[in-house]
Amino acid sequence: MNYCMAQHGTNACDEMKAPLQDTTPVDFDLHHTRAFDGHSCHYNSSWSTFGLVLSHRASGFIEDASGSAPQAIPRLSTHNMLFFFALANAPRATNDTCDNIHNCRLLFDIVWGCLTTIFACTWVSVHPNVPPRPPLPPKGGSWAKRAWWKLSVASMPLWRRLKLMLVAVIAPEIMAGFAARQFVVAHKFSKEYDSSLTHGYFFCMGGFVDVDGHPIVTYEQIERAGFARAILAVPETTIQDKSKGDALSKGVALFQGLWFITQCIARTAQGLPLTELEVATLAFAAVNVFIWALWWHKPLDVQEPIVIPLSALEPEQQGSPIVSPSTRKTSARFLNLLGASYDASEFDPEQVVEAVPTFWFSSAADDDFGWRGTTIANMGEFLVGAIFGAIHCAAWNAHFPTTVEKVLWRAGAIVVAVAPLLAAAGMAATIPSLSTSRGQVQRLGQTQHLGQGTIWLGVFGVGVYMAARMVLIVLPLVGLRALLPQIFVDVDWSLYIPHVS
Repeated sequence: MNYCMAQHGTNACDEMKAPLQDTTPVDFDLHHTRAFDGHSCHYNSSWSTFGLVLSHRASGFIEDASGSAPQAIPRLSTHNMLFFFALANAPRATNDTCDNIHNCRLLFDIVWGCLTTIFACTWVSVHPNVPPRPPLPPKGGSWAKRAWWKLSVASMPLWRRLKLMLVAVIAPEIMAGFAARQFVVAHKFSKEYDSSLTHGYFFCMGGFVDVDGHPIVTYEQIERAGFARAILAVPETTIQDKSKGDALSKGVALFQGLWFITQCIARTAQGLPLTELEVATLAFAAVNVFIWALWWHKPLDVQEPIVIPLSALEPEQQGSPIVSPSTRKTSARFLNLLGASYDASEFDPEQVVEAVPTFWFSSAADDDFGWRGTTIANMGEFLVGAIFGAIHCAAWNAHFPTTVEKVLWRAGAIVVAVAPLLAAAGMAATIPSLSTSRGQVQRLGQTQHLGQGTIWLGVFGVGVYMAARMVLIVLPLVGLRALLPQIFVDVDWSLYIPHVS
């Protein structure tokens, strides 16, 4: 027979459903909240009940709910006490309800865990190129101008990281592709000049500049007298000293994503559901593993380049005026974002004194340098994008507050999973084979002009993909308004820890 006991203020009990009988099985309803005469009765743990029973064992009395004279109860024998002790320490059986605060999680725990993991995947793991140097402070002027200059200098790195974070949130596979292309260039550089991967990354991220401030990022510059020797003479420790992250800090950020993946796998193994927000975060964490692996040796958040005491200009070019960088078209920026290299009309390091573009990895002037590798990297970018969308399909039969939200989720997951595969197929159809050189592909693009229909089809496809991504970003947040009770049941990690029961 069920009964409920709880301590409230100075009263020993607020309610008793039935007298305790010596031969009646006891079923404690411990983990619910009920109101009696404007008061709440909380049942928090089996330990409280066990202690309450022991506290009345000596007297053998307990008050009823009306506060009248105490009623006699039988004294507990030793084996009954042992039974209660075993009951209090019994492991929780896996079920679909959350009836113990020690084995439950709150909505705040779910949201906080997801947001910190997404932050680690879109902010901490991003390794930007060397940023442009801050403008010189104004000479003279009012204090307002000096304050504005300080604010501008302080906000430049933040704004640069925010742009990268926005790209990583909307299309994390683009960041994975960017990391893969830089890995290919860095690996080729280290193999060509028998240097470390760190030197290769520092080369393709614009980390070396000449005495005039021109970034040394092309093979034509390196091939000039003395540059290769001077770059290789820079110790790897000097480059690593400019990095804001070491193996420990990077490992902690990577562990955040791996731990979240482990939690999701454990919940699935125990038959516990995941929220749509957790499924979306799981997709970010999976892509983040590829990014960390590719950028592990790339210096993080380098603010100042290393000056090579040579001039990257030819003798006849020295002393010539610096040409301001050309304004790149939006279409060119978009293609660079997707993996196209930069030609001289978009960025010429010998004509400008500024940092490399945000998504710089190689110059088109290097022609066949790393072409096959970057092509494979672009294919890998599309494959990672398909994996990112496929993970969202894991919530195909998940609980949604409305049918419309379920249909939108399924449609968005399909688009995000299929669109990268279609893009990869189109890229494979454009390039006859991996043996085709970069120059041949450029000439092929010049002779085979795309029709207006094809261009508009591509624009339409990008628009549909962006809309699908926004759906998969918004729905996990609005879906938090109506969650199943099983969502709040925490993982029972004792099932995976060897122990004697």
